[in-house]
Order: sequence, then C-alpha cells, then structure tokens
Amino acid sequence: MGNEVTYALDAMQGIADVRSGKRQLAIVSAGKSIKAYEFAAEIASEDPALLVQLGCIVCEDGNLHEHAFVAADTYPNVAREALEMIFDAVQESPTVTRVQLQARLGGWLGYGAQDILDFINSDIGRTCVCDCCGGAESVQRVAHDATDRNTRRFERYAS
Repeated sequence: MGNEVTYALDAMQGIADVRSGKRQLAIVSAGKSIKAYEFAAEIASEDPALLVQLGCIVCEDGNLHEHAFVAADTYPNVAREALEMIFDAVQESPTVTRVQLQARLGGWLGYGAQDILDFINSDIGRTCVCDCCGGAESVQRVAHDATDRNTRRFERYAS
C-alpha cells in the first residue's frame, strides 16, 4: 500500500476517533493526501457534530499546504487553539516552545504521556521542519506573510 493511501486511511481513522470521543483532534494535510483532505472537508460538512478549522502551514516537505484541523463539537475551541498555537510557535519570537507545542498537540491527538515524551526527545521531534512539530530548532524560521498564512476563522461546514 502506498504512503498516500496509508495516510488517507490513518486520517479517516483519526476523524472517526474524534467523532467517537477517543481523541479531541485530528489533523489532515493536503500535502500528504489531497483525497484525505477533501474527505475531511466533506465529512465535516455532512456531520454537524464535527467542526473544522482550515489553515495553511508548512508540511514535512518544507512547503505550505492547506490543513484541516477536525474537532468534535464537544471540544469547540480545540481546532482553533491548535492552529493558533502552531502559528505562534513558528514566529520569530514565539510565546510557545517546540516542547510545549508538541506536548499539547500530542495530548489533543490522543497520545499518552510516555509516547509524547519519546516524540519530544526523538530526532524527528527535534529536527522536523513541519509547523505541527514546531519547526526544526536548528532551522531559522521565516514567518510567511499573512496572505500565505491565510486561514479562515472557525467554520462549521454544515448546511
């Protein structure tokens, strides 16, 4: 099975976990799978119990991609808080550290304390350039202008 298909299946499971209450947040990247990203937007539009925050952030490939942050309506602020925390962490003078970002996102994504700590201390956790990881500590972060980081405010895709 290809990486995109595996990612799409994992993303769908993440959304199902949010819907069932197993986790508070799922993040779906168009950069990893456009099909998974489109599915996230579609499922959220059909399910009034799901809320989506869209944002354009840097992915592992170092490029900006649209992301869908999916949360259940029982946690109405989680998706927005996650995206705002990511935006803060990658600025020149962040108020949130990489470790704080990774710990908070890890909890929202349903990981246990030891798994989060292992990730924070891993090579990937320290060197990944993606915004969800807080960017590599060894890489100088350059803030993208507001048009590149255009994010629609908290939206519910319900008719």
